[in-house]
Amino acid sequence: EDVPLLYHKFPAHLYAACSRNYDLYFLASSPIMKSSRLKNPAQKGVQEMMKRNIRLKIEYDGTRYQGWQKLGKNVNANTIQGKLESVLSKMTGESIQVIGSGRTDAGVHACGQVANFHTDCGFSCQEIKEYLTKYLPSDIGLLTADEVAERFHSRLNSKQKTYQYRIAVPGTVN
Repeated sequence: EDVPLLYHKFPAHLYAACSRNYDLYFLASSPIMKSSRLKNPAQKGVQEMMKRNIRLKIEYDGTRYQGWQKLGKNVNANTIQGKLESVLSKMTGESIQVIGSGRTDAGVHACGQVANFHTDCGFSCQEIKEYLTKYLPSDIGLLTADEVAERFHSRLNSKQKTYQYRIAVPGTVN
């Protein structure tokens, strides 16, 4: 027997569904209580539409990192994307994929880089920001976290990127 998705009298933003195994979860502030199982695979589409899209604006000192992007299957690579995904996955209990607006090379810094990720978690954007600020290394800073439209993509919706190169020339004042 199918479990109706819309019969519950909770505001829509308190719902989150996990598409794995069609399990339905109700989220309050942070505790997750497993409800009943959905039997109809056609309801999977309804669940996927409920995913939230969170945009992050970050800055970092890239001195000790191997750049922005994870390096293939090398899960031990020390990258900005890897650090964000690790902390977000621990926070949400989900496998999180962070999409960056661009990539930086090893040792390169960023100020105001935009990234986004999709999640079923019920944490507010303020709670996400506070959690990331607390658990990310001190050389990765979170400027903002806000919820955006489901179709927002930090790289594809980027309108402008500014690169600034600083080259130290001996004997001159920068």
